[in-house]
Amino acid sequence: MGGLKCSEIASIYKHVTKDYPPTFITDGNTASFEDQAKALASTLQNKGVPVDTLFFDKNISGELAHEFQFKMNTPAGQEAFNQVLKFLNENK
Repeated sequence: MGGLKCSEIASIYKHVTKDYPPTFITDGNTASFEDQAKALASTLQNKGVPVDTLFFDKNISGELAHEFQFKMNTPAGQEAFNQVLKFLNENK
């Protein structure tokens, strides 16, 4: 593959252009991919792509694991659901 590592080929960051679709990014703050999610959001913003993000401060929201957004009986899960609906309605 021309010397490219699989991780370089699979890296979204290297393939982002101004034509990337509007993106919603959220993640928990414990045992998740928060750093990568924030880096992707920054890359998208730098390319001029519309990005909405939802991240939670562990000191305020407590620990939220990966896939927290599916726990609809929690404030964070409900907030994520509402933000996704808002994003989808704004980006039809």
